[in-house]
Amino acid sequence: MTPKSADLRRYDLNLLVVLDALLDEVNVTRAGERVHLSQSATSAALDRLRATFNDPLLVRVKGRMQLTTFARQLKSPLKRALLAVSTTFQPPAEFKPATATTVFRLGMTDYLGYLALPRLRKIMAVAAPRCGIAVTAVLKDAALDQLEDDDLDLVIIVDPPKRPNLHTRPALKERFACVMRSGHRLARATMSNAALLSASHVRVQTHGSARSLVDEALARVGAPPHVAVTVPHFGVALALLKDSDLVAIMPRRIAESQAATLGLAVRDLPFRMPGYGMETCWHLRAHKDPAHVWFRKQLADVMATL
Repeated sequence: MTPKSADLRRYDLNLLVVLDALLDEVNVTRAGERVHLSQSATSAALDRLRATFNDPLLVRVKGRMQLTTFARQLKSPLKRALLAVSTTFQPPAEFKPATATTVFRLGMTDYLGYLALPRLRKIMAVAAPRCGIAVTAVLKDAALDQLEDDDLDLVIIVDPPKRPNLHTRPALKERFACVMRSGHRLARATMSNAALLSASHVRVQTHGSARSLVDEALARVGAPPHVAVTVPHFGVALALLKDSDLVAIMPRRIAESQAATLGLAVRDLPFRMPGYGMETCWHLRAHKDPAHVWFRKQLADVMATL
């Protein structure tokens, strides 16, 4: 009689391994040796298997054991099932970047697009030439939701709140500077609070924490300046500064990285202002995946050079 296939609770995986040996060896002693069981333990396992399948499985005919008709029919499907189980529970395969075709989904602002992405791409071009990086612009409030929804593999954001099932790693610490075109009046003179507040500003609205730090610092030193333009990307702000008398308070690294190319001046602020930290975040589901472990290492190495 064929047992009900849906009632999986009837089957002990360890017993099925013994059954596989019995069906191959058609001998209790040899089957026991194969699975490292004594003859008595193998005989007890055979009794339990007979009860489970309601079939004798092995019968003695003219002094030697033979498989029943049901046992012969069971032999191939059992091997396929055990192979499927074994494959399912194998550790993840080793990641081989030279031949892999993984696309890593990375969430970041254009700040890190300027600073980190060119270096990261150079590493990938050599070490993992067939892999890809899909970059998505992210805002702090939504980035962690995108991780949890499996829309992204990694995000780098300012001071992320702690959430269950999310891992974080410090990426970098940043401080602010005042940026303007090199011919700007503030670039040629000693900057004061009054002079900075009297200029028209470009505000970059990306990470909420960074914007709040700028607004709070300016509020402490005087009346808020005139904000002529608010933009969502640092690249847009830099382009505006290049050909105008606007000024911006922005992260020093991105300003310095583009100053020579765009003809910009980067000056210290005339007042004290705290910096901020950025962290790399990923979900528990990818924490031990070999491909993602490798990619996080490459990204961390790049961040350490900034």
